[in-house]
Amino acid sequence: PEQQNSSSDSWWKTFTDNLLNKNIEPTNTPSRERAKPTPSLPPPTNILRIESNDDQVGITKVDEQGNEKKLGDQLWLEIQSQKTAFDQTNFREEQTADTIRLGSGTNKSIIINRNNVSAETSLPVSVDLTTNGILVETTSGIKRITTLPDQIVTQSQNSQFITSVDKDKKIELIVENGIPVYKINGIRVGKFFGIISVSIQKQIIVSAEDGRLVKETLSILNQLLEKTSF
Repeated sequence: PEQQNSSSDSWWKTFTDNLLNKNIEPTNTPSRERAKPTPSLPPPTNILRIESNDDQVGITKVDEQGNEKKLGDQLWLEIQSQKTAFDQTNFREEQTADTIRLGSGTNKSIIINRNNVSAETSLPVSVDLTTNGILVETTSGIKRITTLPDQIVTQSQNSQFITSVDKDKKIELIVENGIPVYKINGIRVGKFFGIISVSIQKQIIVSAEDGRLVKETLSILNQLLEKTSF
């Protein structure tokens, strides 16, 4: 009998562990367009190549002829970027300037920061001096990062993928299926059957090129909550 109870307890523990911890991808998300790889850019020139050197970033300028010149190390490299915002008072789009900050992260990674939202990446990073855009090298070529970390968080919240970002886990810029993507651990708050407030933990992968959802993973329990919470 003791052996039988032990076997029963072990089965129940395995079942509940899987229910709480197993990550699965939903089979479909009909209302969300999936991201597709974009063509790679030609080898860039007139750029700043950024490398992580301990607690600083090393900066090398590559001119239009491909000549390289080391510019030294800095704690942060700051560049100006253009951001489009809709003026609701005058009903028109306006261009505003924002500062992108590039710094050194853990394990030789690079931090991309704007408006106090950061993403960390181990991909080789460059700055296009013609446009002040961010470029990354991937296995499928050079890709332009058109959606920055603060934008991706705002878009993910507006699209109701998540309500908030898990502050204990960093946002990562990685490559998946040839697409530079952000990996974000977040929480969506909903009401179970429209009555009881619940927090649904999930991880979303979102394209850094156009902000579209690539995939999301949830535990089995959180997937059930996702399907029954509004």
